[in-house]
Amino acid sequence: MSKIILRSQVDLLSDVRRRMRDAGKSMWTDPEIYLVMGDALMDWRSRVAVPQLYTVTGGWVTGQADYDLPSYIGDDLTPQQRRWTWSTSESERDNQWVDVLDFTVLPNTTGGLTLHLGRLPSTGDGRIIWWGRNGRLPLVVPTLSGDITSSATSAVLVTDEDVPEAGYIKIGNEWIGYAGATRGATVTLSNLSRGVYGTTAASHTSGDDVAFGVAVHRDDLFVQLYNACRAGMHEMYITGAAESERAHHERMTMYYRDLATEFWRGYTPNKPWKLKLDHNRTVGGQRTEHIYSVVI
Repeated sequence: MSKIILRSQVDLLSDVRRRMRDAGKSMWTDPEIYLVMGDALMDWRSRVAVPQLYTVTGGWVTGQADYDLPSYIGDDLTPQQRRWTWSTSESERDNQWVDVLDFTVLPNTTGGLTLHLGRLPSTGDGRIIWWGRNGRLPLVVPTLSGDITSSATSAVLVTDEDVPEAGYIKIGNEWIGYAGATRGATVTLSNLSRGVYGTTAASHTSGDDVAFGVAVHRDDLFVQLYNACRAGMHEMYITGAAESERAHHERMTMYYRDLATEFWRGYTPNKPWKLKLDHNRTVGGQRTEHIYSVVI
């Protein structure tokens, strides 16, 4: 797995404008650029994912097979348990996390997902590695509806736009992770992780801008995003323009779309292989061997 690289929507907007030589906003408004950027990010969802960590409240419990997942976690995940590995001497034992290999993710009656463990682990600490994906960005950068301290774990934003269920925001110089978004007349972000990405947790004031972030595992993905945005921006001018201008924008749309598509031919997703437990067999009446297969 690679480390996460973050850029805010404001920085990405500035990058795109410089590449389009439209710093003065004479051809495209900010919401128009954020709109095509959101389209490009939706095209990423089957390709680009970054690892996230969820701690199972109360851990795994002996005899309990089903665990309801938070709404922001999808079915692309790997549950883990903490296990002691013993060697010939007690001093060499190792406390480590290992994958829970026999599991399924099922829909439940509340519209969410439930993790079902086929082989029940012993009572102990549990966690889930899940893969987060970028979503659409707000067309207008939201603001804080009230002050928050450096230790606050939730924040209310002045916006009614549909934002991703989990991800990253940037307020001032601080990057903040969040997991859970309650939408309505305002948006409440929950389970804040303060001062991530090498930044420092700080207090922030009502009215401060809250820029949403885009997370990747390799920075050349941003180049693909810029090309996809430029294709979408030119496409906006194909209708309603003069014939000569329309022909120019058609050519530019195809040119940048080809560049954006070409990128995926050499792209490697940021996901390791998984092992699936097929069956066990007893050898010599004493030793149990676990037989696994690789799931790609």
